[in-house]
Amino acid sequence: MANVHISFLGGTAYNMVSYTFGGVVASPTLYAQAAEVQVLGAHTFDRVVVLATEGAESQHGDPFRAALADVGLPAHVPVEFVRIPDGGIAVSDHWAWFDALLSSVEDGDSVVFDLTYGFRAMPIVASGALGYLRRARDIHVRAVLVGVLASVPPTLTDLTHFYVIQDWADAVNRLVHDANASGLAKLAEEGGTAFPGLRDPSVIDALRRLTEVLVNVEVQKVSEVADEALGTLQRQLAAGTSPSERQLLQMVVSKFARLSVRPPTTRYDLDYLRIQVAVARMLIQHGMLMQGYTVLRELVGSIGMYGIGRGAWGMRSSAERGNRRYAEVFVSMLGYDATTSTGARGWREGWRFDGDSRKQAEKLLPWFDALAEAGEVLCLRQVLQDVRTHRNGFDHAWTSHNGDINVTKLRDEGLRHADTLDALIERLPSVALPAPTP
Repeated sequence: MANVHISFLGGTAYNMVSYTFGGVVASPTLYAQAAEVQVLGAHTFDRVVVLATEGAESQHGDPFRAALADVGLPAHVPVEFVRIPDGGIAVSDHWAWFDALLSSVEDGDSVVFDLTYGFRAMPIVASGALGYLRRARDIHVRAVLVGVLASVPPTLTDLTHFYVIQDWADAVNRLVHDANASGLAKLAEEGGTAFPGLRDPSVIDALRRLTEVLVNVEVQKVSEVADEALGTLQRQLAAGTSPSERQLLQMVVSKFARLSVRPPTTRYDLDYLRIQVAVARMLIQHGMLMQGYTVLRELVGSIGMYGIGRGAWGMRSSAERGNRRYAEVFVSMLGYDATTSTGARGWREGWRFDGDSRKQAEKLLPWFDALAEAGEVLCLRQVLQDVRTHRNGFDHAWTSHNGDINVTKLRDEGLRHADTLDALIERLPSVALPAPTP
């Protein structure tokens, strides 16, 4: 990995200028590049690359090398002129410039770009190449500079922030669409001054924790963690941010707002059911199908918990967590063929429960009957059958499956089931609830 300075030279005659940068005044020079090498530290560069036409190299080659030597560039540091075609009108010329830029760096290089003498479409091509190199070659952009003669005194202006902004946009996009906060964390660790709100450690920690509970399917923690994360983001928005940073922060808020309720729910109530379906949908949309189908299955069990406790059963204490076994029994009750029964209501002939499972099923029975009379048991069973089949396939690496796995179909079916359960949840208050089970 090398420290490289890359720039352009045209066929214009340049004037002697003394540039300033960060309060440092450079020696008078014909070339902005020489001023940059001086103020950034001539000893910090391993290579200097100049893209120039044949005519520009002939005109400036020797005086350019002399100017760099005058500001202290060590004699062993190579100054390389890379030939580019003259003209710049044809698209083929633009691609030749692009390829020349790509060939000027190696993986992991730290690069200073100078755009002062870029001509015609060169600044646009250079910007495209810079974005490409940062992703394909993992280069570090030390600075993107341009000499501004119109300022008094003449100034070297650093435009790096306008390239870094794309990194932050990509990182937020990755967070929003893939539930992955690692990109934001990496940018924050790199330092700098861009986007102080997103860079704030409290924001990074909150978003990292939120994505962790999502990916790890810790659904019972989602509401609390989402509420904390959104509170942190809202405080950053209230503190005042730039329009561009505000837009990125608002993207994150809009994405995860559906996971938060205030106060955060700690019970098997409607809010918790809504959060579960939102988490399932989000995971499936992000391509985490196994986790998404797991949440869908758990959501079906939670509907049983909601009914037996009339939305009041908690989930935090050890005893409350032990009640989760009712969810498993409820899922099993749905899994049996309940089309035959001893009557319109009551124990189904197909059920086989023993011991505690039998007692739990009997307590669940009034709620099950209420759902059956409302026509919801059939709906739940249809969803559960499909969810169980796919979840079993994930559990066993699809070893019993013949043919290719249609990921698009799995995604579409998962989202359809999430929509079905979402609508069912909103109908639950209209189902006649039985008296609370002691």
